[in-house]
Amino acid sequence: MSLGPIFECPIGLEKLIPEIARSNGIQVESVERCEPNACEKWFVFTTRFGRIVGHLDSKEGAFEIWLSCPREHAFNLLFWVADFGLSRRIEKFLCESGAVRVV
Repeated sequence: MSLGPIFECPIGLEKLIPEIARSNGIQVESVERCEPNACEKWFVFTTRFGRIVGHLDSKEGAFEIWLSCPREHAFNLLFWVADFGLSRRIEKFLCESGAVRVV
């Protein structure tokens, strides 16, 4: 997994992200894994060639989403161009929807 931007998003945007992404031509899959002491949730954004994983972290009054490339794309340079292009598209619609880039 590579490092990527982190965005602080207002509450309520989490539920709208799949709809906003689809309206921008990006497919979204919501994944949740719960264990006895913690739950993890993330979105998998895909286009024809690119794939980005958006890891969610809830906070009081907001939540953060961290965008990263999937592990299987880490050593294949051919995917990088599509992945980084997709990351920029996601960043654009997140910022237009009220998110603020933290890192």
